Amino acid sequence: MITHVPVSNERGTNLTNLNKSDKGGLGPSPLTHKNKENNNKLVYLHITNVLLDVNNKNYNCHNYTRRLLGHALEQHAYTLQGLLELIRTPIEIVELRWKDKDNGNKEKMFDKEVYEDLLALYSFFFMLQNGHGPIADGLFDIFATTRLQFENFACWCCEFKFYAPIL
Repeated sequence: MITHVPVSNERGTNLTNLNKSDKGGLGPSPLTHKNKENNNKLVYLHITNVLLDVNNKNYNCHNYTRRLLGHALEQHAYTLQGLLELIRTPIEIVELRWKDKDNGNKEKMFDKEVYEDLLALYSFFFMLQNGHGPIADGLFDIFATTRLQFENFACWCCEFKFYAPIL
């Protein structure tokens, strides 16, 4: 026996009585353009200052190279979108250089560790999102990540292969 089910084009008539024009109590989006822009800046700064450690004030050779990375990122990937595009594209990472002002603006390569960090960053984000769950359930909290977590991931039993990132 087949039971006829009435069909309605109006949203929510069975349970919520919402019309197509109703917002369902969600109200205006808290993520306005200005809020999104500020949040993107904060995420960018967290990635560069905390995870990539570009603003370390200790002036040894390793940290000097990190500061140069910060200057190069300001020129080549100065927004969150630009940075994410950079870390998704290994060839752009490998081609990233800094200009030596003391040597006639000659382009020079970074230390191996800088390239390894940039190559590992996208895979690190991928691992964190996998641990958090589907994107439909929300994004992982990037502000809860630390430099130590990132270093541990990159050195993860020395098994992370920079030439074959996790995608």
